[in-house]
Amino acid sequence: MLRKNKSVPDLPRICCGPGFAADLYPEACRKHDDCYRRACDSKETCDLNFFYDMLREHPMYTVYPALLYYGGVWRFGGPYYGTP
Repeated sequence: MLRKNKSVPDLPRICCGPGFAADLYPEACRKHDDCYRRACDSKETCDLNFFYDMLREHPMYTVYPALLYYGGVWRFGGPYYGTP
């Protein structure tokens, strides 16, 4: 498959990228990665759904880890949106 953005390095797919979110929010990360791969919804919708999915997955956590990771995908996830 061709990538929409050829500047993205061909790295192994790690759920939600490297970091703590894949361990804290595995289901939210899986859904977010699927949303980015399919690119049926806008990037903004994928990212916002990711935030709400994180809150639903672990409502006992404070909102701060979810906000931190949401900010990361919102700011740096663009090159990966629409990539296989």
